[in-house]
Amino acid sequence: MHPAAVIFDFDGTIADTEWPVYEAARIAHHHHGLALPVQEWVKIIGAADNPTLEDRLKRRLGRDPDPEAIEQAKALHTEAREEVPVLPGVLDLIGAVKAAARGLSIASSSPIGWVEGHLQRLGLIEHFDALSTRDQVDRGKPAPDLFILAAAKLELDPGDVIVIEDSKNGAIAAKAAGMTCIVVPNSITKHDIPAEADMVLDSLIDFPYAEFGLERPV
Repeated sequence: MHPAAVIFDFDGTIADTEWPVYEAARIAHHHHGLALPVQEWVKIIGAADNPTLEDRLKRRLGRDPDPEAIEQAKALHTEAREEVPVLPGVLDLIGAVKAAARGLSIASSSPIGWVEGHLQRLGLIEHFDALSTRDQVDRGKPAPDLFILAAAKLELDPGDVIVIEDSKNGAIAAKAAGMTCIVVPNSITKHDIPAEADMVLDSLIDFPYAEFGLERPV
């Protein structure tokens, strides 16, 4: 397959912003005497409209959580997520796609401000032809709406696109949209590898460029 475009998920795929959020939530749970195993947290990765940390704790505790713990958690993951780098192999794949004059887009369950802010911080925003985010569709992942919107913005048939995802919810959404989906699990999503994926890679360093009609960067 020689795709006309590549659509990236953002969180956990371009940068591992998901781990600081989990760590902050885990620490806040621990503060209240509660465990938050990564095997439980992984089920919400990539999905839209998840409850806030405060609501999640309130549901488990049956009361309002300690507001100081919530503020500490927010401060922790805000600080940490601003330091996460681009994941291995991402820059090479972006460069190969642009060199081949293929389309390049993002379909993210996060809001536009979050995605744009990180892309600007990482110096990547100018590479993308379009951004599709949760606030632009009625339904988020695992519904296919984000990927259908991303293909429409590129004026492409979904079958001519490959998706780079990290999560089960993302893979389900991409396949429901009729796209080829490559999953690259991260430190969290490696605990729930999606059977829906067409291909699973340990890292984008292992991306099979020739199989998709792209030149491997040297």
